[in-house]
This record gives sequence, C-alpha cells and structure tokens, in this order.
Amino acid sequence: LMPPPLPASSNALRRALGSPQAPATLGCYLDFSCPFSAKMYTRLFSPKSAIKSKYVDSEKLRLEFYHQVQPWHPQSALMHEAAIAAGEVGGDDAFWKGAEALMENRERFTDTELVDKTRREVSAELAALVADACGLEKNEVLSLLELDPEAIARGEKNGGSKAIGLLKLSVKYGRQNGIHVSPTTTWNGLVVDTSSGWDDAAWSEFLDPLLEKAGKETPRL
Repeated sequence: LMPPPLPASSNALRRALGSPQAPATLGCYLDFSCPFSAKMYTRLFSPKSAIKSKYVDSEKLRLEFYHQVQPWHPQSALMHEAAIAAGEVGGDDAFWKGAEALMENRERFTDTELVDKTRREVSAELAALVADACGLEKNEVLSLLELDPEAIARGEKNGGSKAIGLLKLSVKYGRQNGIHVSPTTTWNGLVVDTSSGWDDAAWSEFLDPLLEKAGKETPRL
C-alpha cells in the first residue's frame, strides 16, 4: 500500500527567519488574502520591520511562517501556491520576496477584482507578480501553477497544480493543530493571543518578558 503523502523534511511546512538557536519561536499562520494577516506580516516579517531588526536579527527570536488558507476566499489557495512556486524555483530568498509582493498587492486579488477572471488568468497574474519581485522567469513560476499534466495523464480531474502538494500538507498541519483562522500565532508551538493591530511598542511589551524568561530557562532533557 502507498503511504499518505508526507513532508520531505521537518522544515518543509514552514519558512523561517532567524537563528535555529534562538531561545524562542513565534509561529504565524497567515493568509495572503487576509488584510489582518497582511498587517501582521508587515509588522513582523518585512525587511523594514523594526521588530524583526530588534529581535530576529539579533538572534533573540525565530519567526516561522505557516500557510493558512482561508476557504471562503477562492483566490487564497492560488496566492499561496504562487508563494510556494517562487520558493521552489528560487529558494528561501525568492519565497520571502514573493510573499512580500503578495502581501503588498493583496488588493489586486480580492473577490471583487477577480470575480470575472478565470483561474488561468489569475495564475498568470500571480506568476508575473512574484517572478518580477524575485527576478525569476515568469514561465518557470507559471509552470508550477498550471494544472499538473502528469496528474491529468493519470486521469485525475482534480489533481491541481504542481505546487498544490505542499499546500495540502500545510493545510493538514494547521488543521491537526487546531488552527482555524488567520492570523493565528504560536509561542514555541502553543497558540497564544496576539493582535494584528499591535504597534511596535505593543509587540515589545508582549515579547520582552517572554524572551527574558526564555533566556533564563535551563534546557530539560
């Protein structure tokens, strides 16, 4: 019997910024079509983020990004596939540049903007957006967003794109951990209350005592 699809590595379902040796990890389950996710992404992950500079670049904190598709936005999955495709073609740097572009251009991919467009048209726009942001060839990205010809050849009518496999595993991971909405955050794996409306001062007020405690704790075997 064929086993169910499984992640290729322990890092396959997340993209991370910061040192693996950082004393604490903040996980963020975000959706590219969600305005609140976009606010949190900009506050925490953006290259210009003061929080990233203060905590992540100094190796005090590790940030993890998880794909959290919102099914009530039909374009959500396509946007996440575009980020995955950018990462597959160009690696970590391309993923982050693609994610930044998707968050910054979220308004181009709302329900009202896309209601009269086909899936193929939306995929082509997304491929062009992330390819331009990452310095990649559009057709190379688009090839991962089009329907998988191998799946079609096997007779699969809902096989999806070549990027869908990792997205399916990401959705499964979020569901098994009880993640339902975006943005959702975790502190060292446990769900924690935060807000996309927090400014830098509020995030520092949240992070400072937790990181102080994390720096004093002795690892337990």
